[in-house]
Amino acid sequence: MRQRLFATAAFAALFCVTGLTAGASNAEPVQASRLALTIAQGEDPSPVAYRRTLTCQPPGGDHPRAILACADLTRANGDFNRLPGDPRNPGCPRDYRPVTVTARGHWQGHPVRFVHTYANQCVLEAATGPVFDLQPS
Repeated sequence: MRQRLFATAAFAALFCVTGLTAGASNAEPVQASRLALTIAQGEDPSPVAYRRTLTCQPPGGDHPRAILACADLTRANGDFNRLPGDPRNPGCPRDYRPVTVTARGHWQGHPVRFVHTYANQCVLEAATGPVFDLQPS
């Protein structure tokens, strides 16, 4: 299982690097991205349960899965509503234990302000994949 996760992370890193070099040669330079991400229990964005910083180009910050999160955001062109999510998630329970996430900062020079409440943690993970996986492993 660890080998599979390592291989996935390595592929995502390679995807980020090759995507940046290919795009940089034909267009304007890619601007760094810096996002403050939070998760709060309930329907309000505070009090915050988890807070992380995610930087991309290159991936970093204190986000525990920065490489994978940057890869997903790159695929979605920074649009949190278009994140690929977690395709391995078979389905979520229907219980309502809301979690509210926020993302603020800049994605490739464009301002980001995203706030959304998900029905529960499972629905959040299914919709956003590693981007809001803010808990340390």
